[in-house]
Amino acid sequence: MRPDDVERSIRFNIEALEAMPYARIKDADTLCHRLVAAHMFVGEEEFIGEDDVVKVMEDFRTFLASLRSGGAG
Repeated sequence: MRPDDVERSIRFNIEALEAMPYARIKDADTLCHRLVAAHMFVGEEEFIGEDDVVKVMEDFRTFLASLRSGGAG
């Protein structure tokens, strides 16, 4: 799965959570953008952005854990 496919999937699922405040949806959008930018390909050449993919995924896990612990607002 390509990073932009992951971004679309995450964005769709986050937006599907109607009770989630708009600010948290925007947080998820930012994380999606960071993920795609962290790992891109330019032609045949791989380009790694400023963020490390592992760091972005850690931030995603923290974000998702905050939702489970009542940090959705």
